[in-house]
Amino acid sequence: MFNQMFGGAAQQSRQRPTRKSAPDKIVRVQVSPIESYKGIQKTIRYVKDNHCESCNGKGGDQQTCGTCRGQGFQVKVFGTGFMTQQIRQTCPTCAGRGYTLIHKCYICSGNGVKSVANEINVTLPKGIDDGQYLKVANAGDFKNGEYGDLILQIQMVPKDGYEKINNDLIYNLYLNLEEVQKDKFTIPHPDGNLQMEAPKSFDTSKPLRLKNKGFNGGDMYVKLNVKFERSN
Repeated sequence: MFNQMFGGAAQQSRQRPTRKSAPDKIVRVQVSPIESYKGIQKTIRYVKDNHCESCNGKGGDQQTCGTCRGQGFQVKVFGTGFMTQQIRQTCPTCAGRGYTLIHKCYICSGNGVKSVANEINVTLPKGIDDGQYLKVANAGDFKNGEYGDLILQIQMVPKDGYEKINNDLIYNLYLNLEEVQKDKFTIPHPDGNLQMEAPKSFDTSKPLRLKNKGFNGGDMYVKLNVKFERSN
């Protein structure tokens, strides 16, 4: 009974993925509303730390730290009698690595990494929004003997008159005095140009709505802007 109760939980805990010791690398990616609407493959260029091939990421010839004996930390005891307290502190000699370098690698100066320009192709899904994150496994910096993940932070930027607000597509339409008098407006849309009836009461403070022409069932709003040059 004891094995039945606790055996499953123990097996689950063994199957949990271990947390990486290498930190994530965050890169900001600018995306336009049209790119988000269609989905796009982007080439991401960034600088990353690769492991040094000369020393295989070790930084040079190593020896076990004599201060912490390879543990990377020291245990210090404070107080006396029953009021003692143990505190584990990072080893000041090896900075927690558990080893010191006898001879530093001349290629990476003992750092174990070499900064290089890198690029990857990433497919951004349709409807991706500002502030969202995408993870690319093992595409980050090399540290602590492994590669961290690359985290892409999406930044939505207005472009070509388009904006994105949640699931709504916003377009800024600029009209001259002659175009204001027309009965219909041509609205550029990612799926093809749309025709819109001109309102009888022309009010630039109220955007026009095209239902279900936004993102994932959202709407498209057209902001009317009058632009003309005075003769004097």
